[in-house]
Amino acid sequence: MSLKFYRKPVVDRPWRPPVMDEDCGRYIQMAAKTKKWLPPSLHFEQLVRNTTMPPCSLNDFMDYLVYVEQNAEPLQFFLWFCGYVRSWTELTAQERALVPRYDPARAEEALDLQRHLRQQHELRDGESDSGKAKRKRGPKVRMLGRERRARNASKVSNILDILDAEVEDEKMSRHSAASAASLPPPGSIVFNGLRPGTASSAASVIVGGLTPLAPEDQPFRDEITRVLGHYIESSGARRLDLAVPDRASVLAATACTTHPTALLPAFEKSDALLRGKLHPNFIRASMANTNRPTTFLLRLLGFLLIILGLAADLAFIVLTPRFRLSRYWRIACFGLLAPGLAIFVASVDGLSLWLYFRGRRQLRPWEVEPPLPRSGRSSRSSATSNESEARSWKKRRHLRKGSEGSIGTMGADPLRKGSLRTFGPANIFQREEWVEAYARRSFWTCWFEETLPAGNGEVGVLQAGVALSAMIWAFFLAGGLAAGSVFVPAYDIFNMRWA
Repeated sequence: MSLKFYRKPVVDRPWRPPVMDEDCGRYIQMAAKTKKWLPPSLHFEQLVRNTTMPPCSLNDFMDYLVYVEQNAEPLQFFLWFCGYVRSWTELTAQERALVPRYDPARAEEALDLQRHLRQQHELRDGESDSGKAKRKRGPKVRMLGRERRARNASKVSNILDILDAEVEDEKMSRHSAASAASLPPPGSIVFNGLRPGTASSAASVIVGGLTPLAPEDQPFRDEITRVLGHYIESSGARRLDLAVPDRASVLAATACTTHPTALLPAFEKSDALLRGKLHPNFIRASMANTNRPTTFLLRLLGFLLIILGLAADLAFIVLTPRFRLSRYWRIACFGLLAPGLAIFVASVDGLSLWLYFRGRRQLRPWEVEPPLPRSGRSSRSSATSNESEARSWKKRRHLRKGSEGSIGTMGADPLRKGSLRTFGPANIFQREEWVEAYARRSFWTCWFEETLPAGNGEVGVLQAGVALSAMIWAFFLAGGLAAGSVFVPAYDIFNMRWA
């Protein structure tokens, strides 16, 4: 079930089960189904490139993950990894040839071998100790790395295609390595302050090519170390929900190489979760143009209109013989049933028909700025600022760059949002100023929240589908109930008999 509305913050990040390979397969199927009903401009690829307008921009997606899903770490890691791959491809072929590629298939085989040896050791211990009860073990399904990549074929395949393009360049560099003039002078390449030509480096020319660099001398080693401490390790501020084998696999792979393939287990899980669950949930939440209290009020209003329509229909059935009314008066209940059903069905998706026809939406809780006593600002000024921000969305786009210049410490990252910074703080927002101010707001204020233009035209198309389907369902259901009541025989309540 998708989440559409803001949830109260918790002291610590909520616990979530780790993403397993079975979950990835299910998410990939869900992502394929989502693409069938989404406009091309709202696809996941366009959203992460920040080419979409509010309320479906990259900033809005991040806000939704932080404040509603409270699971923004996959997107933060995804953005960094895409920038890291871009930075990797900007290296020369000779620089890339010094770093070995990580082979997930071999790693899976090594892990399977370790599990097999561990099982044999446990079986031997169990046989030697006859007093201990034997533990029942279920069947184990082993999956090679190539099978898992085939199962999780999504954005990973595109990344691997980019990386596979290095093969030709590496062959060219190995061919040119036979000539000393084709190689850069010793000590001319510097990574993280270490020179491959020094004694601490393992780079040297051999017959047929280059010897890989030592792990501590490889490019982007400092960045990889920071990412491991921030996203991969269990004590990280933005730790990903990885299974223990995946976490261990990434740590072991990055200890040997800084090649992007070393991080594929973490990227596969983040990519599948984003495409199959978080992105569709965000689009559904963007279709809602009301907040939680207003949605509750609309559902209550629709339910009351339905009850009134049914009560009016029942009253006509009972009063027909007493006042000699025509049966066709019962069709009048259509005037209550149809609006009630339309309002109720549309409110299930968080859509207000009144706001939809006006082309407006209510402010999100994090968009409402608390009033400032000195300047006298109110929520209306907040709506005005958000409206102008929506109009100037092209001027404030932030393209993600994964270079070393964008991953520095304080103030080095050009992204203005803390949640969009690669090495920002943990995604805990209970101390933000607007949280306490929003909690003090009355239901009346929330019901009649300030509005701003709905924004993205593609979202309007999706909202039109919800509104049209709600009105069609309401017309046929209300019409069927009203027409069917005409054929119900009248009941004389005073004589207790059917007329």
